[in-house]
Amino acid sequence: VLYSGENLPENVTMEQAVDLLWPNRPYDERVKRLYRKAVRAIVDTLERYGLSEVFVNNRGSCHIEREKLECDLYTFLEEKSLTEMSGSVLPSASNSI
Repeated sequence: VLYSGENLPENVTMEQAVDLLWPNRPYDERVKRLYRKAVRAIVDTLERYGLSEVFVNNRGSCHIEREKLECDLYTFLEEKSLTEMSGSVLPSASNSI
């Protein structure tokens, strides 16, 4: 997972992905080839399982179409966001005694 919690971006640029996947590598043509190879592997794998529509690869960036798949992390984050907006879902300890 490249990001966690509320920091999940809509789009991940090539530079962001390279910084996270290969932090000690210079941002040059060699690392860009690594990135493109990794993206191609993701695309090929998703196509093999009939899921190609969930991953969008644009020039220099990519993202997951979250609404096109069911994911525990996304569900958790949505529920957490709703809870934070409306208060706790669980009763307080004093109400349960």
